[in-house]
Amino acid sequence: MSRPHIAIFVVASATLAGAFLLPTAPSKPAEPAARYGLTMGPTPSTRPPPRMAPVDAAGDQLAAGTWRIDPSGMTAFYTTTLLDFDHAPDGRRLALGERVEELYRERGVRITSAHETSDVAIDGYVVDSASRGFSAANRAPRWTADLDLWFVQHDRGTTVACTRSQGPARPGCPRVAADVFAPVQAVGVWVAAVALGGTGLAAYDVHGRRVATIYARRAGTDFLGVRSTTPIGSIRVFAVPRVDPNFSIDDVTFAR
Repeated sequence: MSRPHIAIFVVASATLAGAFLLPTAPSKPAEPAARYGLTMGPTPSTRPPPRMAPVDAAGDQLAAGTWRIDPSGMTAFYTTTLLDFDHAPDGRRLALGERVEELYRERGVRITSAHETSDVAIDGYVVDSASRGFSAANRAPRWTADLDLWFVQHDRGTTVACTRSQGPARPGCPRVAADVFAPVQAVGVWVAAVALGGTGLAAYDVHGRRVATIYARRAGTDFLGVRSTTPIGSIRVFAVPRVDPNFSIDDVTFAR
């Protein structure tokens, strides 16, 4: 991100996070799925909400049957799918600034920004992950918005023009009017540049109920990953603004 002022902030933020601040779970209103045209599974659910364990010393909170995992935990247990933000599913090399919301739809993923007037785009900041190429981030303000990843059936839904918060519909800007969740068993994402406790990942079931919240445990670059016996319908990668307000993501890995 070529942002020396942010690097200084990261060091200071990491100290604060460890000494004074305990992260809290992100607020996620129930309406984003409806806004983006997602069907929230059988509704309403008659099952009780997942039982959450107490928050641990690092701020993580996991439901029963849900675990935090590292990159080796992804490959050891699952056959995974990778989104590297360097190549489209057809192998085409991606360009800086290219929008990614529907780019990986055929792999069963939609990516949306929580910022009402922005979108998600290919970014030139290099995350220290396996691919070490392009990353993905909120376009404007750059790097500064939570990102939602929705796991959906790639061959379902009706394509319509973009009418979400970006303004009037635009040619060449497809959206999906209705999607059906295709949940995953495990998911992980590399994030940078981050501070301890300054960036997190929240996982939700297909009814939008939280099953995990985890936070960065390393400054610079970290991997945020979870696996669960509860099918995961979406995740939100989020910033803790008082610690570190921005991030970019790369090498999203998941397993169905």
